[in-house]
Amino acid sequence: MKEFSRILQFFNWQKYSRIVLIIYLIISWGLSAHAQKQDQGILSLDSLTRKIPALNTEVDITVSNTPVQEFLRGLANQSGININIDPGLNFNVSNNFNKVRVRDVLQFLQENYDLDIKPMGSILNIRKRDAEINLRNKIKIETDPVTKLVSLSVTQAPVRMVVNQIIERTGQNIIVTPGVGELQVSCFIRNMPLIPALEKMAMGNNFSVRKTEDGVLIFEAIPATQPSAQATRPENGPKGNRNSGGTPEIKLLKKDTLQIYAQNCRLDEVIGKLFPLVKKPYNLITSLDDVISLKYESIPFEALLKELFAGTSATYKIDNGRYRIGKRNIIDLEEVQVVQLKYRTIDSISYIIPNQLKKEVDIKLYPDMNSLVISGARDRVNALTAFIHDLDKKIPVILIDVMIIDYKNSKDVSTGITAGLSDKPTVSGGNVYPSVDMKLGSSSVNEIINGLNGFGWVNLGKVKPNFYMTLKALEQDGIIDLKSTPQLSTLNGHKAKMSIGNTEYYQEQLNNIFGSMTTNSQMITTYKPVDAELSVTIRPIVDGNEEVTLDIKVEQSDFTDRISAYAPPGKVSRKFESLIRVKDQEMILLGGLEQKENRDTRNGLPLLSRIPVLKWIFTSRDKTNSKSKLNIFIKPTIIN
Repeated sequence: MKEFSRILQFFNWQKYSRIVLIIYLIISWGLSAHAQKQDQGILSLDSLTRKIPALNTEVDITVSNTPVQEFLRGLANQSGININIDPGLNFNVSNNFNKVRVRDVLQFLQENYDLDIKPMGSILNIRKRDAEINLRNKIKIETDPVTKLVSLSVTQAPVRMVVNQIIERTGQNIIVTPGVGELQVSCFIRNMPLIPALEKMAMGNNFSVRKTEDGVLIFEAIPATQPSAQATRPENGPKGNRNSGGTPEIKLLKKDTLQIYAQNCRLDEVIGKLFPLVKKPYNLITSLDDVISLKYESIPFEALLKELFAGTSATYKIDNGRYRIGKRNIIDLEEVQVVQLKYRTIDSISYIIPNQLKKEVDIKLYPDMNSLVISGARDRVNALTAFIHDLDKKIPVILIDVMIIDYKNSKDVSTGITAGLSDKPTVSGGNVYPSVDMKLGSSSVNEIINGLNGFGWVNLGKVKPNFYMTLKALEQDGIIDLKSTPQLSTLNGHKAKMSIGNTEYYQEQLNNIFGSMTTNSQMITTYKPVDAELSVTIRPIVDGNEEVTLDIKVEQSDFTDRISAYAPPGKVSRKFESLIRVKDQEMILLGGLEQKENRDTRNGLPLLSRIPVLKWIFTSRDKTNSKSKLNIFIKPTIIN
């Protein structure tokens, strides 16, 4: 019985040990996958959701060819997360996200556009993934712990990075000699022993592997005498020893199409073999001691000429079908071309030409024909001419419709009684309806007093002949709606400006005193202007998608009351700046510049002006409420 129980315990231990082993393998696989993911620079945003709950916010975003910086700003505005965006991110995205969590959108951008997302507190720092991380992603090395076989998958990665990962995965000691570490290698090897796999990788990438007595592998360059993978003879290529004494090998494949191999060959030797082969007449004016190296399986004759003379001190010129070849400094080989501009002026294009294109080239401006006269070596003249033709493109003209609406609403109330003495008797007069605005002379005031004295219980006496009294009880409502619809036109990238305003002047006096024993004074009076205007400045830029970026500046200023008769007028200004992108012929509304003014002025006798009912007799009151609002509609139209 005891033996049977021991057997059961043995089998149970084996069962549980298998379960433990399976759990261990799953955990190990998960940790390695997580470590590999971290090595690749991909951050798992799931771990940040507790710290940044806004990552679980669902958003709806649809964009088409939108800069990634604007896309991320819109995402941050919708969700409320804090994002710091690297200014170096300059690619466009086109996506449609419907009810997607923010963390899923960021994970999508991270994995598809090589972005690096790092948390800094509650701020997500987004930038382009480091180049080293991208290179590590191109290297995949797998090892089988049982069979000891390795699998290599490398795509255009330097040898030094491949060796580092091989050492980490296998523990094999490897030494890389100078000149091999930066070689770009590519290989795809599956389930091979380590050393044969590395030998195959070296064979396909132009270096060799050598094993020392102590088991260390050495990656070294192939000796110059040993044919390399790039120096092997092309299939069906010219026969004979390759690069024997710097002799070029050229083969005519078909009319004006050649196959060439030249390694450290003199340029004059290449020309002496090339032109007779293609049956082109030529004249070698001077000896050419430039050394070149070329290898093409198939290249047209004219393209080969550009490659031969690029970066050398030689050039050529074609006269009546004959090629004249020699040093660049020979006058007979200079090329002269007249480049007439169609859409630009020579003044606007001459300063744009880079300095490297001006070397060994003489440029003369000919304003009468809007042309440039260019002389120099043929290849340099052709390169400069091609650059100028690329710049001489038709510039779009943008018609900008501007609608300015200035709405003003004001309300004035004036009430009260005023009295005083004038220099001479005042004649009564004024308005009674629809508003009361009257001025009463002494005779009219005395008639009113006599009417009151007739009751017998009061006797007010009479006023002097120069006495006067004014009565006011009026209310004014005003609405002003000003509309102006100017049209502006300008070239792409240039400013268009309009201004509407008026000018007022103020007086300034200057008293100059001069003399020593006796002094004299001179009074100089000048009138200086002050401007108030509505100005609109727009700079349009057309992009390749027929959209227009508008840089808009609007400023409105108005005069206010002067503090004295000779003081400058007061001035109030409203302005805004905006940078927006709109489609062709799409209208936008800018503005909402609103100004409100409330003013309440009261004049009255002390104490009496505070008594109810009586204050209406002993008080004069002016109350003003005004509101103005400026709206601007802008519509750009591209005119090709």
